[in-house]
Amino acid sequence: MDLLVNFSQKDMIEQITILDEIQANGQHAAVPALFDIYALPLPDVAVDEMVYHALISLLKGQDALILTGLGHSSPRVRLLCIKAAGENRLSAALPRLAEFLQSGSREPELLTETVRALARMDEPEILDILLPYISHQDAAIAGLAMDKAARSGGERGRNALCRYISSVSSDMGTEETLGVGLAFARLGSFTDDKTVDFLISHIHNRNPTIRKIVHEQLIKAGEIALPRLAGTLAAGNRDEKIMAANIIGLIKHKNGANIITDLLDSRQPLDANLRFAAYEALGRIPSMRSIVGLTDGLAESDEMILIAVVTGLNEIYNPGVARALNEALRKDAGQRAAILSALVAARAGRLFTAVFQDGACLEELLDILAASHNQESISFFKGLLAAMADDRAVGLLKKLETGAQVSGGRSILAADDSKAMLFFYTSSLAGMDVRLTTAEDGQQAFNLLKSGERVDLLITDLNMPNMDGVELVKEIRNSLKLDIPILMASTESEKSQTELARQAGVSDFITKPFTREQFISKVTALFR
Repeated sequence: MDLLVNFSQKDMIEQITILDEIQANGQHAAVPALFDIYALPLPDVAVDEMVYHALISLLKGQDALILTGLGHSSPRVRLLCIKAAGENRLSAALPRLAEFLQSGSREPELLTETVRALARMDEPEILDILLPYISHQDAAIAGLAMDKAARSGGERGRNALCRYISSVSSDMGTEETLGVGLAFARLGSFTDDKTVDFLISHIHNRNPTIRKIVHEQLIKAGEIALPRLAGTLAAGNRDEKIMAANIIGLIKHKNGANIITDLLDSRQPLDANLRFAAYEALGRIPSMRSIVGLTDGLAESDEMILIAVVTGLNEIYNPGVARALNEALRKDAGQRAAILSALVAARAGRLFTAVFQDGACLEELLDILAASHNQESISFFKGLLAAMADDRAVGLLKKLETGAQVSGGRSILAADDSKAMLFFYTSSLAGMDVRLTTAEDGQQAFNLLKSGERVDLLITDLNMPNMDGVELVKEIRNSLKLDIPILMASTESEKSQTELARQAGVSDFITKPFTREQFISKVTALFR
């Protein structure tokens, strides 16, 4: 084409003008000449990029030209036409693309774009071509093959993902962790029972990162996963049962409440951590069965579990909860103080309002609140009373006028995705010369530390969303280079998990369930 003769020798303005004219007029006859120009990079990167975009534009819907370009002698042109074939979903290019793969090209970009182009096409035979690449060492290529397997929605795609996961050693490295994590994430596209069974078989995967992804996919599966999770509650080991209860709560389906309350009503002895997880799960599921299960839980004697019960009731509060709470408070004077203390620790505003309106136990509640030395709770409930247009509330506010707040000589950061646990920490540390900051997951805790927040002690859970405890500790030790003492709380019975945490840099461990006294003893020891 005359316009393109000696193109590389023209000045940049003229080159741009020519390319604009060709593209604007859709001059497809210019494509072969543009192929030859693009074959060797132009000195001006901007013009070279314009040639690329002009070709991509001109090749839309031009199957014959794309096929011609796939046979060009220049790798640059072939790569461009591979991308064009994918964007055009050009099934006629399938033999040529398959040939590129079979040739075992050592050019990573050519291989990646070939797989990407094939993944965009819908021909049935493409799945068989791409499935072997699920285990490819390049994460981008493996991810594209996994995407194709997931989009197939069929048994072959699911089985290929499961086989790959099963083939990888449990002692996987970073790259293998990434690949397995991608495969588990893609399994979330399948909603059949076999997929759910496979996910549940990895519910307690020893790798915290993989475990988190597995849990996310089970939550995503929703109601279909509940019968299988119920089976884990019945037959799993201690840790698996706790994790199943947590996932059921996060699914938030009313059938999950039936499963959890059946567990609590069963005559089998339940581990304290499992009871804690069960009540916390009910607090996430608004249903009558949840209310019944949680109101029954007001009889619990363990302080930590009772805080979980009260937190749950406050989350799913309705008039029936108010009646049940006040009945429980009047019924058992011995348990009443424990329930009111849990209400204070949990800053359960809705339950506080129910006690205020009933009036029978209000004075005792205020006495417990004033004696708690829990400045966060006192400030919270003072705010509630101040917002009430009630003369009685004004009088009660005066009772809560306390002396100077604790100075907080040392600073503690507590990270846990359980509200009940954070409330327990706040209540337990009240009255000590510390300032407590809380974070709902590892990422929040890391961001606080990264921003320069002064912290003298970190308390962290092991299993958390977004960033788990092991990841958090690694980031603190390796990225932030902080040498602060770290106390890790966990329900884990498997030593491999605590060993991972110890290697990451945890200073000491405390195993749930633990008492207020045990917790304070650990904190005091780490401050020495």
